[in-house]
Amino acid sequence: MGRPAARCSGSDPAGPGAGAIEAGGPGAGQAAPGHGPGAGPHDPVSDAVPGPARPHTQGDRGGRPRSSPGGASGTPRVPAPAAQGVRDRLRRILLSPAAGQALRRWEATVRPRYPHLDPRLLRPDYRFPLPRGSYRLDRDTFGDPRHWTPSGPRPRPHQGNDLLAARGTPVRSVGPGRVLARGWSPYGGWFILVELAGTGYFAYYSHLDRYAPEVRVGQRVRAGQVLGYVGNTGYGPPGTRGKFWPHLHFELRRQGRQPGPVNPYPYLRYWEALEAAEGDG
Repeated sequence: MGRPAARCSGSDPAGPGAGAIEAGGPGAGQAAPGHGPGAGPHDPVSDAVPGPARPHTQGDRGGRPRSSPGGASGTPRVPAPAAQGVRDRLRRILLSPAAGQALRRWEATVRPRYPHLDPRLLRPDYRFPLPRGSYRLDRDTFGDPRHWTPSGPRPRPHQGNDLLAARGTPVRSVGPGRVLARGWSPYGGWFILVELAGTGYFAYYSHLDRYAPEVRVGQRVRAGQVLGYVGNTGYGPPGTRGKFWPHLHFELRRQGRQPGPVNPYPYLRYWEALEAAEGDG
């Protein structure tokens, strides 16, 4: 995959999507990065879905809300064929010696260090955000110090995990849900924010090189659906790239009465163990 990143970026301390949330963006049928319709770090244009479950972001001000095809609740229904696919996948996992060994290792080595995990995210239909064999996840970097800010160096905590991968590696939705927002963040570059159905969590993917052309705000997505591609965008105004090695910055954010980032590392390792049954997934 190449050399490890000399420096991986952190997330936006204001939350995913703070900054320019816009309808434009690479690979989406709009103008080139940084040349969207009036979008920029000081001229946010919202392309976020309205509703009570939305995260509060700077881009909400004066935006262009659009209705969601999933209805007011924002919880997509799982069609019968998809539900059958989940059952088939669970059966393969339960019958796979490789998956059994991987899950036992997870239970023995990862879970004891993270006792307060949410079972809503430990689901057999979930996928790792990158294809198996395409990435490196060396260690848990949640909470590590980061220093870049738009106004100059200042310590801040890393609010996710970094997955080193080659530029252009497909980035997949970890679970079923709907796309709430996408656009540019000075910290995270091109990002996409997905509300994970029935969990009370958002998944945030950033530093993308471009989006999958069929992915739109308000769209329902399935677990494993390609959302975009790994890049090294961010740490500057729209279009900035190349300030760190390509990687995916992945976050989980809790909704509800205690909103905020949660450590995704144990969940990533769990989803990784699930995929041991299915080759490259």
